[in-house]
Amino acid sequence: MASIQGSRLLDRMGVAFYGPARFQTESRKSASRSLRRRSSGALNLPSPDPGDLRALGERLDEAHRREQSRKVQKPYTPLGIAGRFGTEILAAVIAGAAIGWGLDWVFGTRPVFILVMFMLGAAAGIRNVILASKEINERMIKDLAGKKMPPAVADDEED
Repeated sequence: MASIQGSRLLDRMGVAFYGPARFQTESRKSASRSLRRRSSGALNLPSPDPGDLRALGERLDEAHRREQSRKVQKPYTPLGIAGRFGTEILAAVIAGAAIGWGLDWVFGTRPVFILVMFMLGAAAGIRNVILASKEINERMIKDLAGKKMPPAVADDEED
């Protein structure tokens, strides 16, 4: 009940005016009318024309199709694949070594944790490279599945 009374109180409050002084009275009147109209729930908006809505829907569909066609992924290049694999291994090894160095610093055991975490980082990097290669292979197979392959050439040479 208190929230309903609070909202009524807010509806009765004046709207702060920002602008030149000579427009102050007219602006306050229109602002208070607008506030009363919004608080009463009736906005008195004209109903949209169905033809306009249909045209808007078609324009939105066309924009969505254009956006989807732009999102076509480019094929991987050998340099891109090598860069990704190198980054996967390097990031995991550096993260493992850094965590190991931090643990050695906290516990005062110099080479123990850095060696263990370096090895775990290397293992995680190799695992990440394997997963990345599977992902790249699946994408390449998917890309090739939609294309027509040229017919196989018969081997004319005798072995």
